[in-house]
Amino acid sequence: MKRHLFLFFVVCFVSKIVFSQNQNIVETAISFYENKKYSAAQSILSELHEDQTTEQTMYLSARCSKELKLQDALKLYNDLNEKFPYNLYNDQVNQDIADIYYREKDYPRAITYLEKLNHFSIENTFRLAYSHFNIDSLEKAKYYFSKVKNLVNLQSIIMRTFLMKQNCIILHYKTF
Repeated sequence: MKRHLFLFFVVCFVSKIVFSQNQNIVETAISFYENKKYSAAQSILSELHEDQTTEQTMYLSARCSKELKLQDALKLYNDLNEKFPYNLYNDQVNQDIADIYYREKDYPRAITYLEKLNHFSIENTFRLAYSHFNIDSLEKAKYYFSKVKNLVNLQSIIMRTFLMKQNCIILHYKTF
């Protein structure tokens, strides 16, 4: 019994050490990533064994490759999606893959991933319009360009309303 209890504590102690080492590796990689030292972050993440990778570490590694414009970025994103099909980074992964294809002027694939996004920014709507334009899908290009125009107009109206409200607050403050 004492032997089993001792063995149990040894296993717990070793697993705690391994877990804290992995956590330190991940925290260091995140720190490098946030400081735009992508190569260093990716190098540190490569020290993790296959069974120690998480969706976070796989996403960070793929993101570093994307930022470094390395050829393995798409493979790393696909590996992430295969291992964790419903990962927390799904929308950002689609955005990153769309960015890669758009940068490479592979407009049909860029469209595929842009259309998977849950939220469209003005920039992504423009990219969708421009991609359709480049593959001679002119009706869809026209549709998305009109959406860009409407979004820009809406943004302009919101900005003017905000500024008017700020001016009213300042004027109101000065009257007291």
